[in-house]
Amino acid sequence: MSDSSREPLIRPFLSWFEGGGGTTACKILPVVDMGLGAIAKRSLKYGDLVANIPWSMVLCADTARRHPTIGIAIRTAQDEIEAHLGPGWLQTSRGLDWERGIVCLLLLHERSLGTSSQWRPYIDLLPKIPTGATCWLHDDPRLEAKALADDGFVEAWAKSRERVHCFYRAVIQPLCTRHPALFPKEECSETAIAWAHGTFLSRALVLPRPASLQANEDGRCHCEGLVPLLDMVNHGSGHQLQFETPTTQGVDQNSILLEVRVKKDISDGEQVLLDYGLSSSRSEMLLHHGFQ
Repeated sequence: MSDSSREPLIRPFLSWFEGGGGTTACKILPVVDMGLGAIAKRSLKYGDLVANIPWSMVLCADTARRHPTIGIAIRTAQDEIEAHLGPGWLQTSRGLDWERGIVCLLLLHERSLGTSSQWRPYIDLLPKIPTGATCWLHDDPRLEAKALADDGFVEAWAKSRERVHCFYRAVIQPLCTRHPALFPKEECSETAIAWAHGTFLSRALVLPRPASLQANEDGRCHCEGLVPLLDMVNHGSGHQLQFETPTTQGVDQNSILLEVRVKKDISDGEQVLLDYGLSSSRSEMLLHHGFQ
């Protein structure tokens, strides 16, 4: 989907975002060579609020586990894995793959619902082809070019592809067999999983989990998630945003807000940016985001 074809979808998305309780000091516009971007509607000073995003809009592992339709199937599968691997497995690399994978399942399930999905305006805006290199195929000329310049990248690319393939075989196929109404095979193919995984890696942010989730789930302070509107903020080296979920334990999940504040002064009409690679290697940046 080109940026020009996505432009008519911006207004329905913003109507959905604001109608669901989100607020922002940004407008979403096409940006040359960067896709869509978040542009300040007014001057912002250090510490100013740039967006309030209801936690109920965030697509993360907690959302998947609590989902009214697919949540039971996901929690049951998670319990079975824990019975096999033992307590604490979510803190391992397998746990990371699982957490990312169930967000992919959530995304594919909601995409399969079409107009019935509560995230439809957001999903409509997602690129049909993720920007990261994880979706490159073996015969992609870009992969050959990178192989000549960086042997390590090709190995990282192959491992990433294999992890998606293993997740598909070990988790997706059994879930499709057990719950065909929830996870139709045509909607949860290996190609679809690759799209969802690439979409997640290229757009997910590390977020502070609400205190109530920390208390009621496993105590972890952070999670990865897709955040509507915020994942349209483009990369800018050295730029940072501050994320907060200032809530008390026991607050209704639907009333929790993710507060996003700027950490530098931004002029009216200036693009709001975020450094994607503060803790990423060059290979990770290319795998996840399509650039280094």
